[in-house]
Amino acid sequence: MSGTTDIYARLSLDRAGDELGVQRQVAACRKFAAEHGWTVRKVLVDNDTSATSGKVRPAFEELLKSDPERMVVWHVDRLVRLTPDLERIIKLGVNVHAVTAGHLDLSNPAGRAVARTVTAWATYEGEQKALRQRAKNDQLAETGKPYKCQRAFGFERDGMTIRDTEAAELRKAADGVLAGRSLNALSKDLNQRGIRTATGKTWRTTTLKAALLSPRNAGLRRHRGQVIGPAAWPAILDETTATALRAILTDPSRSKRGPDRRYLLSGVMTCGKCSGPVVGAFVKDGNKGETYRCQKIHVTRKAAPIDEYVLGLVARRLAEPDAADLFAAADHGDELAELRDELTGARSRLDGLAEAFAAGDIDRQALAAGSRRLRDRIATLEAMVGALAVNPAVSEVASAEDAAEALAALPQDQQRQVIDALLTIKLMPIGRRGADVWEGLDIEWKGSK
Repeated sequence: MSGTTDIYARLSLDRAGDELGVQRQVAACRKFAAEHGWTVRKVLVDNDTSATSGKVRPAFEELLKSDPERMVVWHVDRLVRLTPDLERIIKLGVNVHAVTAGHLDLSNPAGRAVARTVTAWATYEGEQKALRQRAKNDQLAETGKPYKCQRAFGFERDGMTIRDTEAAELRKAADGVLAGRSLNALSKDLNQRGIRTATGKTWRTTTLKAALLSPRNAGLRRHRGQVIGPAAWPAILDETTATALRAILTDPSRSKRGPDRRYLLSGVMTCGKCSGPVVGAFVKDGNKGETYRCQKIHVTRKAAPIDEYVLGLVARRLAEPDAADLFAAADHGDELAELRDELTGARSRLDGLAEAFAAGDIDRQALAAGSRRLRDRIATLEAMVGALAVNPAVSEVASAEDAAEALAALPQDQQRQVIDALLTIKLMPIGRRGADVWEGLDIEWKGSK
């Protein structure tokens, strides 16, 4: 019997990311097709993709649209595990050949009945497995232990032991976020240095954000989407850092920030006429090149001389013996300690409510009301801690033996953070040509008397 066939392969979970599982399926299907004299027209693969999660399977959808003469799969459950998907296959009116489970003739009622029975049992098996896994996960959660699943970045496969090299990268990225660096810039830095995710893939802003926000890294146990208490494994990030990260990365205004700023003082300076923000732009007219200007074009000035002047001004001031006084206003140590104590107490009371409910001391209504009040207070405290967290870039410069040298060594986005912490800068209109750079700048030191 001659003709063509399409091959479909799928693996639900590819822990190593090497696609060896689906490659073995495809090899077996090719051999099966050759033995039957069929020419393989297409090979379609959904790797690391569940057939029961409800998510779209790209290769499966392509298979349905490709009008195959027949299909070859390693096992029927690689193709379908849910009845709605089977019905879509039945509508094609083609036969399905499974290397390990025989032939399903979907052209007649008997064959379709067999296919529906096989799929029903596959669905049952999946549901039973899910119930067993959920019960096991509940037991693990009660003891603060991790699930046996894909390795998390920063931890070994046992989920309990910290992998020091990756933990250091998480701390570095966390410091970057607190210093005002964008997730995009931090992801690029990781990729350029050859640092990969736990699955061996390149970093994206979404994966880095998820890693930094993971309660696991703060030594907290999450179960069914809720943090339920301390974990049995050690924390990579201290509580203050984790809380500050959450405040920053969940701030809705971050989604409106736009692309990374290329200019040192973009967003730091304001227009001396309209008080609007001053941004950097490349202006071709008049050969101006890189410039600063307000959005209403009240002021326009070449960027390089201003950058050089402001960096020099800050560097000279930081070289003075009393430079540390500039950062005194940013010291919220006592206030942070009080907030952290209150936050710890609120979380303890929340745990106590759950224990009281479990013991029958309070009813569900009291549990819900008390939990709502405490969660609201915890959210407020977390935001306050995040707002007072010391910017690592400012701390690094303030504590350096040579503050001016430390400033020069920082990436531009962190230099911007330091300048913004120290100075208020207005770009002023100048009515004459040939004026010095400083004449067009109105600069005040923040916190100065």
